[in-house]
Amino acid sequence: IINDEDLMHILGLPILVVLDEAYVEFSGMESRMAWVKEYENLIVLRTFSKRA
Repeated sequence: IINDEDLMHILGLPILVVLDEAYVEFSGMESRMAWVKEYENLIVLRTFSKRA
């Protein structure tokens, strides 16, 4: 789990950032899926192994 401020700092670096949000609904945090429109170096993954 990473807070928004730290994530934005990391996203400012010239690296690819991959977030695994497989269990985001249990974390108490909001999904960062919408952030991929703003940050071209961000990939947000969800699992294909569980069923809702």
